[in-house]
Amino acid sequence: MKKLIVLLVCGYGLFLLGVGAWQLFGSSGTSVVGWASFLGGLGLFAFVIHFTQVGSDDEVVSFGFKKLRPDSQLPSYKTDGAACADICAVEGGRIDIGETLAVATGLAAEIPLGYEMQIRSRSGLASKGIVVANSPGTVDSDYRGEIKVLLHNNGVYAFTFQAGDRIAQIKIAPVSQFKFVEVPDLSKTKRGHGGFGSTGT
Repeated sequence: MKKLIVLLVCGYGLFLLGVGAWQLFGSSGTSVVGWASFLGGLGLFAFVIHFTQVGSDDEVVSFGFKKLRPDSQLPSYKTDGAACADICAVEGGRIDIGETLAVATGLAAEIPLGYEMQIRSRSGLASKGIVVANSPGTVDSDYRGEIKVLLHNNGVYAFTFQAGDRIAQIKIAPVSQFKFVEVPDLSKTKRGHGGFGSTGT
């Protein structure tokens, strides 16, 4: 929708610029009409530049979460510049040292096609050794089951949490799919077969 608006406004702006130039330089029309048209066209182009810079609501992708329990909490961004949104546990629990637990969130989501939900560790918990075991975990766009977070305790104390505690953070990211084909050979590179540690430690 935004692209259509920009194209229409640009087209009308060009039309006004053309009319203004014709009135000023190529006809017997009044200079008032020419200048009005010319300045109107410039004004429309200024509007387009401002409109494309500030963005619009069309750029915000939204999707639905379903609460599987009445006390489930939707993810939320804590600051305006946050890249990730916090996600909460729907029930309390305990993770002993060295153990991993699938923590329920009480949420299911309908992620738009072409996007994924990444589940990442929270820095505050990670500093205490509490991390997402498969970070970043991926929730695919066609998954409709409950979102659970695999929390692992790498710390030195047992970790206890309550319902409503922020246990992880999620990031919505675009995805690409490719067609995988077999080829007889690969292109040569300077690195070649250099693998683990080949560039130094």
